[in-house]
Amino acid sequence: MEEERLELIDAVQRLGLRYQFVIEIKNAIQDVVNQTNDQDASFHHDLHSTALRFRILRQTGYYVPQSCFFGLEDEKTIDDANVFATKHLKDLNEAKLAPLMARKVNHALDMPLHWRLNRVEARWFIDTYREETNKNPPLLEFARLDFSMVQSIHQKEVSKLAGWDINDIDKLPENTIKTCLLASFKTTNEIGYWTLREKGSNISKMWANVSKEALDYICDLPSIMLCSAMVFRLTDDLGSSSVIP
Repeated sequence: MEEERLELIDAVQRLGLRYQFVIEIKNAIQDVVNQTNDQDASFHHDLHSTALRFRILRQTGYYVPQSCFFGLEDEKTIDDANVFATKHLKDLNEAKLAPLMARKVNHALDMPLHWRLNRVEARWFIDTYREETNKNPPLLEFARLDFSMVQSIHQKEVSKLAGWDINDIDKLPENTIKTCLLASFKTTNEIGYWTLREKGSNISKMWANVSKEALDYICDLPSIMLCSAMVFRLTDDLGSSSVIP
């Protein structure tokens, strides 16, 4: 029962519908936490259920003991598990898998889920979820319609913003709109010029001084980018790991 509930929450979130069911998701997760805290309850989770439960609770802000999942200092279990999982995913990828499973494996190897943009992930997951045998058809249709509506809103916003270009001011009618746009443009420029004059320019084209040797060095050591991203990720993770009473 708990696993099915977590699977549904995961599907709703990855379909880009999290903002539509904020209260429902919060209540469902709270029920999972209450059941877990029940001393009389006995749960037996496989690896998938455990990882799914940990991710959903953590990203929602609930406290989950980190040491139970990430290991302690000088322990290599988690590192070995990562290597083990990656190796077997690659082995599966080379085998003859069903198209849907092959797509999932490639997606998992390409980039971790928590590094992906929600809306981009939703677009991919809608197509993937459509081929699932245990999919929820009404939920899938709702996700498809919601994505199209949000996409339409974004397109309209971009269209409106693109229309407010100072180079196209002559296309606007001679009324208050044209006057307001011109006044806003001049005000923004005055603020920018004043800031530049008083504070000076603090932006320099540092990339212009990057040598080919430095670029080759970064390419040869991709862990530099990975470790830097990991530092920011851990900082963000610590900031969002507060306990919900």
